[in-house]
Amino acid sequence: MASVRAAIALSACLLGCLLVQQTAIAGPAPRPIEILEVFSPSFGTWLAGPSGRQLVLFTDDTVGGADAADYLFGARSGEFVISGSANQAINILIDNTFATGGVVVNQVICQYHRDLPARCDGAGVDARSGNDRTLKIGIDITTSQAHTGGDAPTINMDVAVIYL
Repeated sequence: MASVRAAIALSACLLGCLLVQQTAIAGPAPRPIEILEVFSPSFGTWLAGPSGRQLVLFTDDTVGGADAADYLFGARSGEFVISGSANQAINILIDNTFATGGVVVNQVICQYHRDLPARCDGAGVDARSGNDRTLKIGIDITTSQAHTGGDAPTINMDVAVIYL
């Protein structure tokens, strides 16, 4: 591994000379992180029902929660491909979540590469980077209005991945 050496020397003379030197050693800059969206999370189609129903879209494309019986078909968890430098510490954060169509997002669940699913809104989750690793996103929602059936709410979010 090549290293970069930088030296800063500052000298000032005031009734004598003062020499201050600072040296920093760093490794090569990490490769920029790339995020490719393959699928947006979608709850598919569900039955008519009252406000207050809870549904969870898991990272394996299944639907659960207290009112999972109202789910009909077509659910798909979000899928993203993350690429960056190998084996660097990263943080994955889902932020600025906004839902339309009469639902409220309770929490967002991420499963990165071979890691176990974990909540990734709020503080995010720490992981290790790699090339072309899959990020699956699931969402826990509660309906905030009655639905007539065949509804398909939209959930928008920012996906952020940073080196630590």
